[in-house]
Amino acid sequence: MKYNAKNKEQLKFFVKERVNGHKVYTNPDIFTGRLAKESFRKSDTFCVWINIELVFLLLSKYNINPNKITFVGDDADKKKMWVENFGVRYIDYQEESIKNMKFTYTLMNPAFDYSVNSLKRAKEITEEKVLFIGPTRDFDKSDMLEDLEYFEHLGTKAFDETIMTALAIYNQNGVSETTIKFNDGRKEVVDKLLVVPGESNYDDWKFATKVLSMNLPSYNAGGGYIGQSKAEKVDKDGIQCIWRCGKVGGDFEWDMIHKKHSDKVTGLGEHKIIVSKMTSKGNLGDVKYAGPEYGVGDTCYRVALPSKQECLKAIEYLNSQPVRKLVRGLKTTTASSSNKLWSKIPLHTEKDKWI
Repeated sequence: MKYNAKNKEQLKFFVKERVNGHKVYTNPDIFTGRLAKESFRKSDTFCVWINIELVFLLLSKYNINPNKITFVGDDADKKKMWVENFGVRYIDYQEESIKNMKFTYTLMNPAFDYSVNSLKRAKEITEEKVLFIGPTRDFDKSDMLEDLEYFEHLGTKAFDETIMTALAIYNQNGVSETTIKFNDGRKEVVDKLLVVPGESNYDDWKFATKVLSMNLPSYNAGGGYIGQSKAEKVDKDGIQCIWRCGKVGGDFEWDMIHKKHSDKVTGLGEHKIIVSKMTSKGNLGDVKYAGPEYGVGDTCYRVALPSKQECLKAIEYLNSQPVRKLVRGLKTTTASSSNKLWSKIPLHTEKDKWI
């Protein structure tokens, strides 16, 4: 079995059209650049999670002995038959005994609904390195940066679907530095990775990394816990709940809702700044002031401050070019303006320390 374009196309058809289970095809070429840097030993063992494309890669390009490969699969019919035909061991992904196994390497591009949990399971059974493709949104979690040896933003090229993904390599023996590869080919080595870059925001990412390293006091944001469709509307004697903050200079979208929802509405009795929960990557969105008479539902985030005057100072600061540049460097993996973002933005009272 040769590693060539014809065989890759045949395998792609098999994965997308014939098998059961996970049918998203992973281009194995994504892994070759990093695997080429590994010095495999005869004693090394390999676990491949879900993606038979990576079994094909190990067998055909790196000539790994099939009895050193275990395929953790989700199709006990066709995928099992395919790998066992080459002498590779098959085990169902739900099998409890997996947690007691140990491998030198694990390669995986799991279903994205379970990507973080799948990575956790992979780390538990891997002694040296995990090569992982996941959605970029996973990497806004600090524990996803632990033991991260290599990070490469893949954009949407990993799949036929428009999903933003990244290739990450975790070293189970720990790391002293992380290598970042950018789309233009340049690489950056950092001692402590504080935030992953976006697809093409090198300058903004460098700026954000510098600001984060100062460890300045930051904002604390929170949202409500009730959606507009589930809130009971009333004509009077209720809670004024904001659903959408709207454009600067425009009105909020809000309803008067029953007081029984008060434990699911946040920001009542507070002077606050509010933003929409979802905007776009690299964009904080419109920031507005809301008085103590308003609370917010689950489509907004709010930051409470001592007074209206303080809120207006914060809004001016948040609209400044340095803060917007910082946000472009920070908000690289998700469209959400959650507290994970706000907790990285220095308070307006700290601006003289970094602007």
